Amino acid sequence: MFEDITRVSQMAKNALQNNPNVINATIGVLLDDNGDILYSEIFDSIIPTLTPKEKYPYEDVLGSKDIKDNLLKFLKQEKFKEKENFNMITAGGTGALSNVISAFKENAGLIVSDLCWVNYLTIAKNFGVETYKYELFKNEGLNIEGFKGALEQAVMEKDNVIVIINTPSQNPTGYDLTNEEMQEVTEIVNGYVKYNKKITVILDIAYYNFGINQNLDAFLNLDENVILAIAYSFSKSFGIYGFRLGSLTLVGKGVAELEKLFYTQSRTKWSNPNKLGCSVLGKVLSNNDNIEKVYQEIKNHTAILENKTKIFKSALDKFGIKTFPFTNGFFLSIPVEDAENVALELSKNDVYLTTVEGGIRVAISGVASYRLEELAEKIAKVINK
Repeated sequence: MFEDITRVSQMAKNALQNNPNVINATIGVLLDDNGDILYSEIFDSIIPTLTPKEKYPYEDVLGSKDIKDNLLKFLKQEKFKEKENFNMITAGGTGALSNVISAFKENAGLIVSDLCWVNYLTIAKNFGVETYKYELFKNEGLNIEGFKGALEQAVMEKDNVIVIINTPSQNPTGYDLTNEEMQEVTEIVNGYVKYNKKITVILDIAYYNFGINQNLDAFLNLDENVILAIAYSFSKSFGIYGFRLGSLTLVGKGVAELEKLFYTQSRTKWSNPNKLGCSVLGKVLSNNDNIEKVYQEIKNHTAILENKTKIFKSALDKFGIKTFPFTNGFFLSIPVEDAENVALELSKNDVYLTTVEGGIRVAISGVASYRLEELAEKIAKVINK
C-alpha cells in the first residue's frame, strides 16, 4: 500500500485536516517553512502581461519555437546541438518518458534500477514493455556489473532496448552519478551496438537544476546509432507543477526523421501542451535577463533545499540511521527491513512516507526545516525498536 505515492499522499492530506502534527513526507514538491510552494516569481510576473492570443489558443503540438530553440541553452547543454537532434514540449517530464517508451514499445525491454521512480514501471506495464531490473548500488556507488547484466539480458531477448538513467538527484535516493560512472555506462551501451538492436538511452533529468553534478558530457560519447532521449521537467526548476510542462530532446543518427512519430505520440495523448505556460516559458527562455533571474531563483531555492538536507542528515547521523548513497535532492531513502510495516508504524505516529524496494523514501523537499529533526527522531524510534 505505501508504495502508492498518490494514495499515501491523500492519506496524509486527510490526516492533516484533523491533526496539524502530521508530517507529510510523500510528495516531491519544494515548500518553504510556511508550507508554500517555492515557485519562479519571474514566471509568475509575466502571466498578467500576456494577451488573450498568448493565453487561450491551442499551442503547437510539439510546442513553441521560442522554447525549443533555447531549451539546450537554458540547460547549459548546447554541446548536444552539435549532433543531429530535435526538441519538443511534453506534458511534464512524465509525458517525455511516456512518448519514448511508447514509440519503441514493440518487443521492448526497459532497463531500470531496483530503486527507481515507480511510475517508470507503470508506464512500461501500460505499453506492454518488459522491465529488467538491476540493483542500483554496490560499494556506495553505481552497480556497474548489475547494470551490464540487465542490459545484456535485454539485448539478447528483445528487439528494442530502452535504458533509463536518472541523474542528477535520482528519485528516490538523491544520488548523482559521477562523471566516471556516466562514462562507464556509455561505454557499456556502446559495446552492444554490434548486435544491431535498437537501443535508446533515456536520460531523465527531472531534478537536474537541483543536482550537484550537472555535467552530462559523457553522453555525448554514445554511439551515433544509439538514440539519446533527454527528458526534462520545468515543474521542478520553476515550481510550476500544475502547468504540466516538460521537454524531450532526441539526439542521434536519424532522429530528425522521427519527428512525425513523436508528433503522433503527443497528438494522441494530450494533443497540445499548455498554451499559457508555453507563452511564459518562451518569454523567459528567449530573454537572457529573464534566464539569469531564473537561475538566481533556482540558486536560492537550492540553498533552501540544501539546508533541509543538512538538518535532516545531521539528525539521522545522531540517531545512527544510514541512508542509501545520497548527493542532494528532493528525496533520500533509508534501507530498512519490512518497509511496509515500518511505513505503517510511522503513519500511526503521524508520519506519512512511501516505500521503495528495500527501504523507505523521505521527501524532505516538502517538510518544514524546523520539523526535520522531529521527523528523523520518529523514524529512528520505529526502525530501532
